[in-house]
Amino acid sequence: MEPNKQETLISYYFSGLEKVDHHNYHGAIQDFNKVIEIDPQNLQAYYQRGDAKFYTEDFYGAIDDCTKIIEIEADNLDAYFLRGLSKESLKDFHGAIQDYTKFIETNDFTYTPFEAYGMIDDDAYYYRGIAKMGIGDYKGAIEDFSKIEIGFTSCYCKRGLAKAKIEDYKGAMQDYNKAIEINPQFSSAYFSRAEAKEFFNDYRGAIKDFDKAIEIDPKYAEAYFGRGSTKQKLRNKEGACLDWSKAGELGLINAYELIKVYCK
Repeated sequence: MEPNKQETLISYYFSGLEKVDHHNYHGAIQDFNKVIEIDPQNLQAYYQRGDAKFYTEDFYGAIDDCTKIIEIEADNLDAYFLRGLSKESLKDFHGAIQDYTKFIETNDFTYTPFEAYGMIDDDAYYYRGIAKMGIGDYKGAIEDFSKIEIGFTSCYCKRGLAKAKIEDYKGAMQDYNKAIEINPQFSSAYFSRAEAKEFFNDYRGAIKDFDKAIEIDPKYAEAYFGRGSTKQKLRNKEGACLDWSKAGELGLINAYELIKVYCK
């Protein structure tokens, strides 16, 4: 490549990276376009452009860039991972599972953008687990979540949800408890634990967890809805109707159907 073109390429590439740092993803994409015009085989530019497209929710564009990378370099782990994320965002769970599986099977601990966090296979197992939940493979999801070496809150919470789907409510409760132990401010764990407590008819315990979820996130519409339904089971009509009304105000339209039935 001619020296002038090389300098121009480098200038556009680092300009694109700087724009990404400032969350100017559309501007970054334009810069990476210039890099690719100069060097159509530049893997880093395709990856960075795909990543920027992902953040602008152009998931099809991200998939196209990752696929181009894989055409040039068949075992590029970064591309498989990002393509998996993009497919999962489009609810192509089977396609996402294939890409995460390729990442896991191929991973030889070469550098990936996620290595700095100490999570390489862990990320792939986590997102593959979520994709498996998307196709109803809850046992497979539990297996993937259980392979993660570095336990983190959302992993325990997701595994708890998968266990609840196969009616292992005791196991689900244990995972929600662990998630809360790690992060006492994780509102989703309280919400999910409340639902599990309802299975054991522990309605007052469920209300306490819904209370905590709402304390952490006052706009948690589902928590208001769930608490209202639990109050209704305890014959607290006024409390139930107030909670369903709040859930409706926060966007859960189906709450108004319950109000029509129970709050006359």
